[in-house]
Amino acid sequence: MTAGIFLTALSAIAAPSAKENLAALHLGEFALSPDKIGVHPRLFTDAAKIEAAKKQHRDDPTFFAPYLPKPPFGKVLLDTATLPRQQQIIFDLCHVAAAWRVTGDEALRKHLLQDWAPALKNYQTIVTKNLGGGQGLTAGHVLLGLVFAYDTLHGAFDPDFEALLRKTLIAQAAQLHADLIWRTSFSYEQNHLIIPVCGLATAALAVADEHPAARDWGVFSQNLAKRCLAAIAHDGWFFEGTSYWSYTMQFPAAYALALKESTGRDLFTEPPFRDAALFLAHMFLPNPRFVFDFGDWGPRTNGDGVTAQKGYELPWHTLKSGVKHFPVMAILQSTQDPFLAAFIARQKKARADINIPIDSAFSILWQEKSFPADAEQGYTTRPPYHYFNDMDILHWRSDWSDPDATALAFKSGPPAGHRVGELLPNHPEWKPSLGHAHPDAGSFLLFAKGVFLANDTGYTGKKETADHNSILIDGVGQARGGTPWGTFPIKNYPKYNKIQLRDTWLTPRVAAATAVFADAYDVPDFAMERVNRHLMLIQGRFLVILDDLRSAKPHTYQFRLHGDREPVALDETRVLFQNGPAQLVLHSLGTVAKRTIAPTIVETELYPQKPPRPQRRGFHIALDSPKTENHRFVTAACIQSGSESPDTFTAVQESPGRLRLSDGKQTCIVWLGESAGLEGSFAYALLDSHGVPVTVGLNGKNLSDDRLSIRMETSGAAEFTLDQSGVWKPVTDGQSAGVIQTR
Repeated sequence: MTAGIFLTALSAIAAPSAKENLAALHLGEFALSPDKIGVHPRLFTDAAKIEAAKKQHRDDPTFFAPYLPKPPFGKVLLDTATLPRQQQIIFDLCHVAAAWRVTGDEALRKHLLQDWAPALKNYQTIVTKNLGGGQGLTAGHVLLGLVFAYDTLHGAFDPDFEALLRKTLIAQAAQLHADLIWRTSFSYEQNHLIIPVCGLATAALAVADEHPAARDWGVFSQNLAKRCLAAIAHDGWFFEGTSYWSYTMQFPAAYALALKESTGRDLFTEPPFRDAALFLAHMFLPNPRFVFDFGDWGPRTNGDGVTAQKGYELPWHTLKSGVKHFPVMAILQSTQDPFLAAFIARQKKARADINIPIDSAFSILWQEKSFPADAEQGYTTRPPYHYFNDMDILHWRSDWSDPDATALAFKSGPPAGHRVGELLPNHPEWKPSLGHAHPDAGSFLLFAKGVFLANDTGYTGKKETADHNSILIDGVGQARGGTPWGTFPIKNYPKYNKIQLRDTWLTPRVAAATAVFADAYDVPDFAMERVNRHLMLIQGRFLVILDDLRSAKPHTYQFRLHGDREPVALDETRVLFQNGPAQLVLHSLGTVAKRTIAPTIVETELYPQKPPRPQRRGFHIALDSPKTENHRFVTAACIQSGSESPDTFTAVQESPGRLRLSDGKQTCIVWLGESAGLEGSFAYALLDSHGVPVTVGLNGKNLSDDRLSIRMETSGAAEFTLDQSGVWKPVTDGQSAGVIQTR
C-alpha cells in the first residue's frame, strides 16, 4: 500500500492505528524531474514562455496593460500583528515580480529593492501553534508568495534580493514543517490545514535542489496533501461553498501546477480538480455574479467584535460573487475542458474585478489571451443539470444561456460527503472540524428571472437549520446547531452518512428526488422514524414538496422557507414571495396549525466572548404542524414573472400524493410520496386545454390511475409525448420502453 495516501480498505485484523498513519507521512520519495534540476523558472512557467511574454510585451505593450500593477508604489509592511493583511500583501509581491520579469520596468525594480527588500529583512517568521487560528493560513499564503517571486525572478534579478527571498522562504518553510510534524491529529478536510500544507509542498519543490531539508519537507507535505485532497470534493462539490472554494483551492491549484511542471505528475485529472467545472458552473447562477449561497458564503465578522469584511453591511443578496481566476485557469491548462472554458469566459465577461494581484501575476506569466467569441458554446457539452452523488446534491436549470433561466439546487447528504464517511474508520488521527458546513439537509434553493425565490443565509456565526429551507422538530434543528465552527459531532458521522438523496430524476423537463434525512437530527428522544422530503420541479414552473414526517412520539414539526423580501399572505393557505421581476406563489395543501411570517435574524458573531451581532437576512415563512406523531406538509408552488397574477395559479390535492396544478394556461398532475397507484417515486402528466395528457413521465415501474396508466418494461425513468397521430413516443433514445393508456 502506497505510503502517505488514504488507507481505504480495512485490513483483515484491524484498521491502522493513528501512530502508523502518522508515521506513514514521513515515508516515500521526493524528487524533481532530471531536466528541472538547477532550472528556474520551473514551477508555474518556463524560460521559453518568459521570453515569449517579453517579446509580446515589446511588440504590443497594451496587451499587458490590464494586468500590470499601477503606481504609485510605496512602503511595504508585513505586519505580524495583523496576519490576515499579510495574506493579501504577499500576493502583491507575486504581481510585481511577474510584471518586472516580463516588462523590465525600472519603477518595479526600484519598488522591489527599496520597499520589498526591507520588508523581507524585517519579516518575522510565523509560528503556527494552533491550526484553527490565522497563523497557519498566513504561513501558507506567505510561502506561496515567496515561492512565486523566487521562482520567477531566479537568475534574472538582483542576486542579493534573490538570496533574501530564498533565506526568507527557507526559514518560513522550516518553521512550518517543524510546527506540523509534532501533531498527533489533523483535520484533513479543513482549509486551515490544506492551505499551509500546499504552501509547504510548493516551497519544497522550489528549493528541492538547493536545500538539504527540502526532501523531508517534500515527502511529509506531499503525503499530507494527498490526504487533504482525497478528503474534499470527491464529486467536485466543495462542502464549504463557493467562497471557501475560491479561498482554499488557489493553494492546491498552485501546488498541482508546480508539481506537474517540475515532476510531470498531473493531479488535475483527479479529485478535487476533476469535476470542479461542474461544481462552479452549477453553483454560479444564470446571473453569473451570483451563486447558490450554501455553506459559509459571503463576508463574515472580524475577531475584534466590531468590524466585518467588505460587503457585510450591504442589503442581503446584493453582494456579487466570484472566484479566483488563476486556479480555474490552471485546471483548464491541464484539462482543456470546453465546459470549464465556457464558465471562465462567462465570468470574465461579467466581472470587471477579475484581475486581482495574484490572478494578474499568473495572467502575465501565461500571456493570457482573450477567449474566442463563441467560447460559451462549451456549456452545450454538458446538460444543464447534474447529480453530485458524493455530497448528494442535485442541480437543475432550464437553460445554460438564458439569463432569466430557472435554477434549482436540492441538498441532502452528510456534511462533507459519503467519501469522508468511508475513509474515517481507517484514520483515527483524522479529527474533522467541518467548521463551514451547515445543518441544511433536505434544503433547497431556487433562482429565477435573475433573483432568488428561495434563498439561504450565508456566513453565520451560529449554524442553525432554522436559517435554511428545511424542517425543525420541536423548534430544534439538525445536529442541534448553534455553534460557529463545530456543528457536527464527529462521533456521529456514521449516522450522518445515512443522509441521502434517493430516486433522483433529472431531465430537461424534470428535477426530482427524495431527501432522506432523519439521521440529521441528533436528539435521541425525538425517536424519529422518517424524515423524508419528496421534491419535484416540472418545466421550471411547477414545484411540489411533500414532507413525510413520522415518529414514535408526538412533535410539533415546522416547515421553513426563506426569501429576500417579506412574503405577503394572500389568504389562509397561500403566500406570495415577490422579488422584483419574479415571484413564487406558495400554496399549503396540508394541515397547518400555525403560520408565521417574520424577518430572518441570524447570529453573525463568530467568537463566543464577543457581544452578539444579529443581522437580518431576508424573511421567512414558518408552517407549524399540530402536535402529532406523524405529519405530512404538502406544498405546491408556481414560479411566475412579477407581472403575473398569483390568482392564476391553483393547486388541489386530489388524493394523498396526487396533486393537480394549473397556471391558467397549462395543467399538470403530479404523483409522489407513496401515492396510490404509483409503483415508483414520481410521475407527472402535462395536459392540453381539453384535459388530455400530452406529455407524461414516470420514475418507477408502473402508474395506474383513473385517468392514466403507464407500464414500463423495466423499472426506470422515462418520458413520453403524444405525437400528432396519437402515438406515444419516447422523449429520448435509450430510455425504458413503456405502454401508456389514457382514460
